[in-house]
Amino acid sequence: MAALLFPAILENIVSSLLKSLVPMSDPKIRSLFSKNFHSMLEEKVQTMLQNLETEGLPKIKAIKEEAEIRFGGENQSLIMWLRDLDDVICEAEDVLDEYKYKHLEQQVQRKQHAYARSFYSYTSHVRYVSRVEAILKRLDQVSFRVKDFIELIRSDYIDDPHARAGDVTTSFLYEQVFGRDEEIKHVTKLLIWDHEYEQRYQILPIIGVGGVGKTVLAKSVYNHPVIIKHFELRMWVHVPEDLDEVNITTSMVELASNGARVDTNNLEELQKWLSKNIECKRVLLVLDGVWYDEKSTELANKVRWMRLLAPLRFCHSGSMILVTSRMKLVDKIFANSIEPVVLKGLEEDACFALFNRYVFGIADPQTPDEHLLEMGKKIVAEIIVARFSGLPLAVMVVAGMLSLMFDAEEWKYILRSNNTFQDVIKILMGSYQRLPQHLQRCVAHHSIFPKGMALSREYLIHSWIGDVEDIASAYLNELVSRSFFQCRDDGLFVLHHLMHDVADFVTKDVCIRIEHNTTREIPPTIKHLRIDMERLAEHKKKICKLKNLRTLVVTCKSSGIRVPIYNELLGKTLKKTKRLRVLRLASCHINQLPEWLGDLQHLRLLDLSDLQVKRLPRSVGTLYHLLYLDLMNFKADRMPGSLSKLINLRRIMSDAATLDRFGKIGELTALQQLPLFSIEKKEGHKIGELKKLNKLRGELRISNLQNVCRSKEAAAAKLKKKTCLHKLYLEWNDDGGASASETMEKVLDELQPPHQINDLEIVGYAAKRHPIWMQLSQHSLPYLKVLILNQWPGTLPLLGQWVPQLHQLELRKCSKLRCLPSLPLNLEKLLLSGCYLLAIITEADLVKGYAQEMKAGFDSRPVAVIEEEFRTTESLEKNDRAMAELERVIQSLEASGYDLKPSASSYDLEPSSSSLLASLQSWGLSRKHDAIRDKLTTKMQSIDGSMQPLPSSITQLHLGSCFVDDSELLNCISKLTLLTHLVLAGCYCITTLPSEKVLSKLTQLQELQIEDCVLLTSPGGLREFPSLRVLNIRSCPNLLALIPSEGSSSVVSALLPESLIDLEITDCELMTNDLINRCLRGLTRLKHLSLQQLKHITSFPSDDELSHLTSIESLTLKDCEKLVSMGGLHMLSSLSSLHVHGCPGLLESGTGDDNLSLLQALLSRKGLASLQVLSIVGQEVPFTPKQEECLERLTSLQTLSFKNCESLTSLPSNLECLTSLKRLYIENCPQINSLTTLPTSFQIILDGSKAGS
Repeated sequence: MAALLFPAILENIVSSLLKSLVPMSDPKIRSLFSKNFHSMLEEKVQTMLQNLETEGLPKIKAIKEEAEIRFGGENQSLIMWLRDLDDVICEAEDVLDEYKYKHLEQQVQRKQHAYARSFYSYTSHVRYVSRVEAILKRLDQVSFRVKDFIELIRSDYIDDPHARAGDVTTSFLYEQVFGRDEEIKHVTKLLIWDHEYEQRYQILPIIGVGGVGKTVLAKSVYNHPVIIKHFELRMWVHVPEDLDEVNITTSMVELASNGARVDTNNLEELQKWLSKNIECKRVLLVLDGVWYDEKSTELANKVRWMRLLAPLRFCHSGSMILVTSRMKLVDKIFANSIEPVVLKGLEEDACFALFNRYVFGIADPQTPDEHLLEMGKKIVAEIIVARFSGLPLAVMVVAGMLSLMFDAEEWKYILRSNNTFQDVIKILMGSYQRLPQHLQRCVAHHSIFPKGMALSREYLIHSWIGDVEDIASAYLNELVSRSFFQCRDDGLFVLHHLMHDVADFVTKDVCIRIEHNTTREIPPTIKHLRIDMERLAEHKKKICKLKNLRTLVVTCKSSGIRVPIYNELLGKTLKKTKRLRVLRLASCHINQLPEWLGDLQHLRLLDLSDLQVKRLPRSVGTLYHLLYLDLMNFKADRMPGSLSKLINLRRIMSDAATLDRFGKIGELTALQQLPLFSIEKKEGHKIGELKKLNKLRGELRISNLQNVCRSKEAAAAKLKKKTCLHKLYLEWNDDGGASASETMEKVLDELQPPHQINDLEIVGYAAKRHPIWMQLSQHSLPYLKVLILNQWPGTLPLLGQWVPQLHQLELRKCSKLRCLPSLPLNLEKLLLSGCYLLAIITEADLVKGYAQEMKAGFDSRPVAVIEEEFRTTESLEKNDRAMAELERVIQSLEASGYDLKPSASSYDLEPSSSSLLASLQSWGLSRKHDAIRDKLTTKMQSIDGSMQPLPSSITQLHLGSCFVDDSELLNCISKLTLLTHLVLAGCYCITTLPSEKVLSKLTQLQELQIEDCVLLTSPGGLREFPSLRVLNIRSCPNLLALIPSEGSSSVVSALLPESLIDLEITDCELMTNDLINRCLRGLTRLKHLSLQQLKHITSFPSDDELSHLTSIESLTLKDCEKLVSMGGLHMLSSLSSLHVHGCPGLLESGTGDDNLSLLQALLSRKGLASLQVLSIVGQEVPFTPKQEECLERLTSLQTLSFKNCESLTSLPSNLECLTSLKRLYIENCPQINSLTTLPTSFQIILDGSKAGS
């Protein structure tokens, strides 16, 4: 009470003093005295807060962080001391935050008014002095107890480097190994594989979390008879955490010299001795337990290991170093390492065998207590597999506890106990504790998210709001390289499940998740809370008492029928949680936000995504500390104009429509990321709003540039000053007609990108002249790597001079472009799409006077070319689909304003293949003629023999919607020996691929995509690609029309290169059973096969034709309407994923052995025991008892999908027999309204959403 009265009393005293000392008749003197006294108080507050921020608070935080790193015990005194410490830190942070908030508020007021009075009254100053003094006093008390604190640390923490580093390992394999046969085989193969490399040795890392069995795997391989025979010398070295080069080298010397001792600690002498003993020997060196030194830089780590391994350059070629480590990061410190082997947990059967080995002494015990065995299976399934994903370490810990217990009740206690979980986690803590403190905080923060939740890079970075985005992004990269986070194929990040358990463990007193079906109490120490809306009412009172609550994430899994209740509940909760830094309400079922949302003055992140409310409260505009505002898919009837006051805001996540409603976005001068700026002619939306946004970084997209009417407006944007931008997108959505051309030129002149820009895309620019900054002889954009010009008019600038470092060039819909200029010599990726007039010509075309040759007409063409065209014409006449596609292409050209006139004397009454082909070829020749004429007349390139159509540096080439012919394609790729990816999409004039002689030289090509090539008839030398791994052929209706039958003695029966791993053939009109067989012939490495929309295939290849395809892992059959037999499907012994869609004939009962339906093939006695994923689409008839009986043979099946089975009324009744099944997907199957008995430990997904588990 006294504390509350003190400020008021003091203010009265001060006021009385002022009145008594200063005469009322002299207001100027009195005002001056008042201001001076006020300044003195303000200066005192600022000094105290500065001392608190720069000295007191950092010191106490450092003590706390050190305690959290070193403390691992259960000392209650220390725990209470740390809680007191945390309270003081939170209070200090809040005081500092409030003071800074007032400063920000004053900045806003000054922008609105010429004068704004100081933001504190006497009372405010006095209260601040009082609060800061109280905090400093508590900090002094904490500091006074530091000695006691250190003693507590010492009593609870043993600083034993050997204990921290773990036991020393040897090569002797005393453990029985379970479930690692495939891994042993794979690693052994990699070690003895004849690698093509210049170095004497290569390094193979084995990466995995602690306790996953890396050392056991390395021992098994080290002692494998094949390895012993292959390597003349084997050395096993355990690497301690505190790496000692002398000790490790000494160990290698002793192993290499049969135990001979060397009496020296001189590293140079030791390395000479080692070099002599390994010279010309094929060596296997195992480095077990390698760590990355977090205290050193990446370069220092790399140099240290290069120095240590230097003597191995004298060993024989083919030597190998096998490294085991918890960190993927070690891959970076070894210069010549191959792709690491990432080790995962054991399967359930292997876990159970290992469990029995530790509990009963044998893997297959014959105990009379069957109940105990069943309990053991449950422990393995629910603890070791479900919770720890088959971690062998977890097996050892749990089995060690049970090995002396043989009572079922005791085993039940272990199953329910949380101590087992904590014992395993404490062992795994080593990896976490070795992280730098800033990375520990990032990992610990992840406990707010459910286990397994995948998040985008941006979402994670914004969650770590204490750091700058570039730094936070680097943190994420570091955690990925250290194997804490995993980056999925879709670009989302997931914290490793075991590390998530560690995060939950270390934050158990400060972070909690209250999900829909969990029962947990909320401790008073909680700072970060995730809670389901339905549980909010139950816990509201406790939440409102959490004085240090920093993060509140509210989720909604229920329906929105309780919206009014949720509105009130959330409003009352937020009114009492004013110290929040993070508030996430995404997808909550509310339609009203409380007006006092603006009272959350400490807020840094506000997530209102996927909400639909009546209005966004005006008070949100007073959240001056706010850094991130997520309004993605946010719907509100009204938006306040006050959002322009958020002067600290770094990023708005929003769609274009919501962003347009902001207005005056130029006031947000701290903004770092702006997804899109759409220009309008009204105030607050003009391009000049960008003027002060010089902190923008990353990508900036500016659209509707046609609304910029004067160059002065464009200049006001000051794009050149935005030095943190890396990608710029400029778009005109309307050319405005001829009168706007001059304006466009002047506008783009003023929109010169900043010097450091990496990516530039310009869309819809329709003026004739290039902007001035593209014409500069000096390198105006020296760092530009990617240039995309969409709908660019006429010719291109001289790219080699303007952007010398260009790596990627994309030209889209440049309909007036006839030829390419000289391209930068280091160009790597080139995309040409929709450039109808573009011709690829060479120096030879110019020198020979090819223009005159074309004027002579078709008669001047070589006889061989005329014969080829005749054969193509003949094949087209037999192919209705190809004729229709050809006619569509020509009509599209004519609709775009191009005049196609055939060289033949006249059209037929009805378009024929010959007349259509003549039209296309005549137009193509005139296109090339015009391009050559332009080259000659404009003197764009002198005829000196140096002209080359494309730089030889190109690795990726995409030709799309263009009319290059066979000779131009040959010109394009004949010298691109570095080409790795080639796409031909809509190349309407190509009839054949280049010959074997040309394609055999493209030794680097790995991926080829051919799509919508209507005249493509012959594959040419396709089979001769030496390294092709991925081939996609789509919508080529005339392909293979001229392939000779196998009866011809000169014909090679196989059609595709043997190196293929991934093959897709879609919508190719002429593809038959025979041609499919020939396409698959010899493809012994093929892993993924997709056959779609092939109307004429009736049967999958037979046993004999599939016997060599033992590597196929996934098979997709889609929309093959006449396919009725699966042939020799069972021969695909490695098949693990099968997707069938739109093949009704396969789902019917077959007749005879030669006409196996899908289910017959799958469920026969020859069924696929390896199959893990099965997707069935369009099944309409119920499963027969015989089929259900055979379903049990799919013993490895883990995922089963039923999609679009609209008439199917029930699933197979014996799904519980599929003991490996983990996921069942049911999508668009409306007649299925009940489920049969199902296997345990799996998820049901109904129409894409999880229904249960």
